[in-house]
Amino acid sequence: FVWLIGGESFLPHGATALAILIWFLPLSYVNAITQYVLIALDQQKWIAIAFAIATAFNLVTNIIFVPQYGYAAAAVTTVLSELVLLAPFFVIARRWEVVIPVFSASWRPVLAGVGMFAVAWLTGGLPALPSMALAGFVYLGLVIVLGALPRQDLARFWSALRSAQD
Repeated sequence: FVWLIGGESFLPHGATALAILIWFLPLSYVNAITQYVLIALDQQKWIAIAFAIATAFNLVTNIIFVPQYGYAAAAVTTVLSELVLLAPFFVIARRWEVVIPVFSASWRPVLAGVGMFAVAWLTGGLPALPSMALAGFVYLGLVIVLGALPRQDLARFWSALRSAQD
């Protein structure tokens, strides 16, 4: 993917950075769900405090490690900052006796992602663009079949698509 977008000059370092940063996504997903729960509980002040802690961690670790380890340290710091953000979120949620439904909220998109990865891996011998397109279509199909998106959201999407064609 890095080669397709940026060309040879971004390899291998761009791919290495993305391989580290990909771990940011599931943590960010859990943090987003947890933030919505905290907002529903009128606990926005704790969100601000958690972000202040995570930002301080991010700044300090970047100042310490980026000069010696470069972009890899920045990428790892980004991922670890999400973990630092997650810790106070979970502490506050547990104080309110709230259990965040991480598994029930994420198994469908995760399974769709596994299917997409499998197709991308199996079609790795093809040129990048057809392989990525096929993997993307498989992901979209699995998201629909598994019910990862609520039916009303899908209905809105198809309605918007139809009205855009008019």
